[in-house]
Amino acid sequence: MDSFISYCSVHVRQPDADFFRLALFVANAIDLTSISTLGSAGFLLIFAAVKTANAFHAPQTNSPGWISAAGACACLAALVAMAVMIESSYRLVKREIRIHE
Repeated sequence: MDSFISYCSVHVRQPDADFFRLALFVANAIDLTSISTLGSAGFLLIFAAVKTANAFHAPQTNSPGWISAAGACACLAALVAMAVMIESSYRLVKREIRIHE
């Protein structure tokens, strides 16, 4: 265990303080729901890109390309559904604010 700790202290780059300051600022300045929504959208985009790349390279990887293409379409459909849900909830909140004014 001591050899692993010494290896990490020499070879693993420690994050600098500016990164932590930025992370603390974002976590305190932006609503946590927005942060999680951005994370979900980013994951869906990256996963769709990976599935699309695998669909194009299916002959080299000996995998059925249609499964990867279906996965990419499902990811993009989930992203569109999430965007529609966010837009509809934004309109609902906007309408509620006008009613209570």
